[in-house]
Amino acid sequence: MTQSTIESARNTSISRAPRVAELTPAVDIYENDKELLVVADLPRVTPGSLKLEVNHPDMKIEGRAVASDTQPEYLYTRTFHLDSSVDVGKIEAKLSEGVLQVHLPKREPFQVRRIEVKTA
Repeated sequence: MTQSTIESARNTSISRAPRVAELTPAVDIYENDKELLVVADLPRVTPGSLKLEVNHPDMKIEGRAVASDTQPEYLYTRTFHLDSSVDVGKIEAKLSEGVLQVHLPKREPFQVRRIEVKTA
């Protein structure tokens, strides 16, 4: 291989390398008696490029912002550990103008219940 062939191969592989910056999104978490609310800042992320997965006890947010002429491609990832008070089956999420809101409803608190025993 000649020096020019090596330089050409290096330049080709560099120009084809994706420009992906991995970021941890800024998040605010609010809590009231009924739910936890996670608000994540995901600029330029669209619903089609967003994954929200719950593999109890973990919840993972992963969003991809497509590259433009002036900005690189971003991959936002953040994982949260959910405690047993979250009702995983009722989680809801919406994305609007780069802001993701994840509603994590709390389970009804366990209450002692007396069971009447009947005779056969």
